[in-house]
Amino acid sequence: MTYHSESDIIAFHGYFLSIGATVRPLRPNLMSEHADAMRRYVEALERGDTLEKVMGPSWRSFVKRPKVVAWMSGHCPTNSKREAYVAELSKYITVDKYGGCGDKPCYTRHPISDLCWKNVLMGNYSFYMSLENNLCDEYITEKLYNPLLHNLVPIVYGGSDYDRFLPPLSYINARHYHPRELARLLTRLHQDPVAYGRYHVWRGYFQAKILGSMCELCSRLHTDTTTSYHTDVPKWRMTSGRCKAVPYNMFNSTVGKGAWRTIISTNYDTI
Repeated sequence: MTYHSESDIIAFHGYFLSIGATVRPLRPNLMSEHADAMRRYVEALERGDTLEKVMGPSWRSFVKRPKVVAWMSGHCPTNSKREAYVAELSKYITVDKYGGCGDKPCYTRHPISDLCWKNVLMGNYSFYMSLENNLCDEYITEKLYNPLLHNLVPIVYGGSDYDRFLPPLSYINARHYHPRELARLLTRLHQDPVAYGRYHVWRGYFQAKILGSMCELCSRLHTDTTTSYHTDVPKWRMTSGRCKAVPYNMFNSTVGKGAWRTIISTNYDTI
């Protein structure tokens, strides 16, 4: 039982509920388990539905934020070199840093605490840096689901294929952008309420939830009579994790765009 979908049972830090659904899937953290809601949501995007159409008058509370982006962390340095990415991004846009890795207090260093999210981050920022400390396949923690739950757009940074776990146009993948390019994108979206609002349209079709679920474990205990075993769990973890190493200076301004993109990613976001 691990976070990876190749496990016998998935343990996850957050998931989604399809609004209006009567049956909860056993693995609700996977978008493939929300086929009907996904279909309706994609149709809404193709129609060009705005957040105002989906949410009504309350849409303004999502787009009127005085500040652009925040990051909260108490663990640094990291294997993913996320702190280096933030340092380079901070050259082009103000990133308010909370917790032990920053210079701003936020009630508590614990990232799950609602005090910081509700009293400081929620309502003040448009984006949140959801940066994992390791770049491993499907390794996604509460850093992703907290901003979704508290009405911010997450800027993800990890080793996962996030399309498998998130509705389209609900996040921005930092690994598809040099920090300089990301700063330009965030500035433009922050200044355009309609374009930024599109990143919240998914809320009319899905509800984000924090922490895990024991539904799959309970179902297996009651219905699965098969027997299985694993001979080398550490080897399996190394194979399934597919963790990536990141050179510390790769985000530096002097690193050429071509070299940076070759190392960090082969895919690019489009708006």
